Amino acid sequence: MRLQHCYYGQFTGLDMIHLATHGILDEIWGLGSAIALAPSNNDNGLLTADEILTAMLTTMAKHPHPRDWAAFTLIGEAK
Repeated sequence: MRLQHCYYGQFTGLDMIHLATHGILDEIWGLGSAIALAPSNNDNGLLTADEILTAMLTTMAKHPHPRDWAAFTLIGEAK
């Protein structure tokens, strides 16, 4: 939290969620879309590796072309 406090305010126009994390869901190439990290009030916004895999498999079933699902990668802790 101390490091976050040092940088808070330097990122104008951006919302800082947290500076330390166990993993990052990133895209390999730029996509014209967004991810809803907390779709409901009961969701804390944390995605597990199983949830990411399920979302990817669901997307692959609906949209078989790799451009629709291959851009995302999970970096860091898988559990």
